[in-house]
Amino acid sequence: MTRSRAISLGVVPLQVATALVLFLPVLLFGEPFTHSDRINHTWVELFTRELMSGEMYPRWLYDSFGEMGAPSFYFYPPAFFYIAAAVRIVSLGAISTQYAIPIAGALISAASGIAMFAFLRYVADRKLALIGATLYQLAPYHVVDFYLRGALGEFTAYVFMPLIVLGMNRVAASQRWGAIPLGLGYAGLIYSHLPGTVLFSVVLACYAVFLALTSRSDLKGRFALLFEIACWLLVGIALATPYVLPALTLLQYTSTVELWTPFHRPENWLIQNFDHWPLKPFNFSMLGLALGMAVPATYMLLRRPRVASRENLFWAGVTAISFPLMLGVFPWFWQVSPIDKVQFPFRFLMATEFAFIAACVTYLNERSFNPRQAQWLAAGALIAVSTAPLAYRAAAQVSVLHTKASGAIADWEVGYRDADVYLPPQFFASRPPDVTYEQDRSSDGRYSAFGTTKLSSLQAQPLGRLQNGDGQAAVTGSGRQLNVEVDASGAGKVIVKRFYFPTWTATGARNESFKIEPTADGLVSVDVPAGKSRFVLTQRLAAPARVARIPCLAAALLLTIVSFVLYRKKPRPYAAPLSR
Repeated sequence: MTRSRAISLGVVPLQVATALVLFLPVLLFGEPFTHSDRINHTWVELFTRELMSGEMYPRWLYDSFGEMGAPSFYFYPPAFFYIAAAVRIVSLGAISTQYAIPIAGALISAASGIAMFAFLRYVADRKLALIGATLYQLAPYHVVDFYLRGALGEFTAYVFMPLIVLGMNRVAASQRWGAIPLGLGYAGLIYSHLPGTVLFSVVLACYAVFLALTSRSDLKGRFALLFEIACWLLVGIALATPYVLPALTLLQYTSTVELWTPFHRPENWLIQNFDHWPLKPFNFSMLGLALGMAVPATYMLLRRPRVASRENLFWAGVTAISFPLMLGVFPWFWQVSPIDKVQFPFRFLMATEFAFIAACVTYLNERSFNPRQAQWLAAGALIAVSTAPLAYRAAAQVSVLHTKASGAIADWEVGYRDADVYLPPQFFASRPPDVTYEQDRSSDGRYSAFGTTKLSSLQAQPLGRLQNGDGQAAVTGSGRQLNVEVDASGAGKVIVKRFYFPTWTATGARNESFKIEPTADGLVSVDVPAGKSRFVLTQRLAAPARVARIPCLAAALLLTIVSFVLYRKKPRPYAAPLSR
């Protein structure tokens, strides 16, 4: 067996071993305390329940907010939660949510390393590709996403960025199987994290132009390549329409306007608004990390070998521009739609870390690496200094897991408090208008203090009651189906203690439909006639989600046909891109 072959065979064991070491603290003690720990725990627990009940794509979480429900996965991408739920289901429930989250994290981290190796092997030798893939798992912001921010969707997106870029390279080189990782990878990125998809798509658009310029010599060939790449990216979008279409069309029925308050606006994290920076220590660390990568990237651009790959030029350029971009040197960038909805400029670090590792690997592939060189030591020092506060915070959180976890998790599972942004818009209508988002945060900064008080009040109400007129209303059942019996002296409304969403339906014994509206508090209100009436209140799939099945199935069929054709087709001779 050749040495290069041995290195390739060692990819999976090394990446799995790296993930095990990286996740050892949480594999021993359970999920970490993060910015989003309670919501993550709630979502994994309830997503798993819905899957186990037979729902293939859970969207409405019936047990959220004390069984009042929430449409969480109409809007939040489900990729990580399928993996975590699979861990629980495969173990027949023996693995609790507290440990399913770290196990899923380790699996996803190892997968990201393997995916990165596949791409780096395309642009460099096996040894450097293996080193780069390992460092990709250990990249500071990648680790921060899991251990500190609890941004599980963003963390999952790291798996798909290398696959997309690999697919684009293979399409540009007219190789087999280029379209498959490109289309599937882009769909996976969307199903992982939508803001990350928006930011990385900017890089992908630039990279597509770069490939067209460097791998085609004529104008017609360049436009043809851009068209082909765009088509396969559209296939990826079509595969993701069951998530994207409902998420974009049903926002009006939620309180997601809270996601774009001043705290979440990108411009408030730029240097121009330094006095109003939220979380200054954290933002300093993120900018320090970007600077730590920009310094050696700039050196690569200035001290490139005479014969150097253009691949290195592109990725070093992306890394170098990231710091001024995040700092706010180009504030207009963060005002362009839909980039203005990504909330935090530091999210661009996803693309930056990918670009930095790709730049380093391609650079070292062309010349020997001397670790004593000052620029590499300076870069290492900058990265270490910038991430030291985050490392300390993560270590401190892990150290208290075994003493606080059981009590905290028991508290999280009381009522399963979901994200406030998925409450009906009527819920916050009675909040005093002069109370800002920041003033309304609870002591831990995660939830609305107004919302906490109001939820307690709503949960104390009966499951069903008549709003107007004399009579009785009896509601039985739970979860997916509520049976309502009403005896009213006159026409009126029955208030059911479930949060309103347009997917609720009320069907009578004769298949007649009852009108459903939201109350002033956002609960379900059903119009009923005078006298006795009976109906069943159930959830149905939203119309946009039903429509989205068509493009998704069409894209899946297209990919299946292409895969079959490529499998039977003899490979073309390899045509190396001009960038190599």
